[in-house]
Amino acid sequence: MPDSPSPQRNLRRRTIGLLIRRAREGAGRTVAQLADALQVKPATMKAYEAGTREPSLVELLAIGDWLSVPVTTLLEEAGPILPIAHSQLNAQAALQLRNHVMGAKLKQARLNADESLKVSAGAVGISSGKLKSYELGTAIPITVLEALTAHFGLTMQHWFEVDALHINPAQQQQTAFAALPSDVRAFVTDADVLPHLRIAMQLHALPDDDVRRVAEALLLSGRTLPG
Repeated sequence: MPDSPSPQRNLRRRTIGLLIRRAREGAGRTVAQLADALQVKPATMKAYEAGTREPSLVELLAIGDWLSVPVTTLLEEAGPILPIAHSQLNAQAALQLRNHVMGAKLKQARLNADESLKVSAGAVGISSGKLKSYELGTAIPITVLEALTAHFGLTMQHWFEVDALHINPAQQQQTAFAALPSDVRAFVTDADVLPHLRIAMQLHALPDDDVRRVAEALLLSGRTLPG
């Protein structure tokens, strides 16, 4: 069955394109700059903004990251979004990784619905082969994903979890710090103990045997101190 976008999907493409352009212009960026950041041709980015071609959610996440706007701004969705960290992977590798994670989540949603490829694909007007390619990591056009989301009774927030692989390192540090006991947090935020913390960091980087020798030396020196 060939893809047959409905008038609603075509209108949705144009709406998302307008939102991308508005966010890009608001950030003071050019089409060429955004295309380069996304590792696509400027013509592709122009097509996204014109609504003649549609990005995937993974690409929208990357666009939101680069323009420093929540992806909800590009989807007109309500709700919190995990910020995107700039991955240590190159842009293309990061997009591919996210697409594969998205595909795995899509397949799981279909299996949870106890549907065959044919049934799920037919419900949104695409071929079984196309749906299978999406499940294997091909970028999913955003309006197709929205149609599948509605078909499976999910919300778009379900897919945003794909970015859990790229949680901001600063957020990870904040979460880890908040999990520490209150007395430990108070201790490490005391400026007077900073020199001791730096020594502890240096010791932490040493091999265990070296740390043991340092500790033994400190104990011996302590015994020789006058009482």
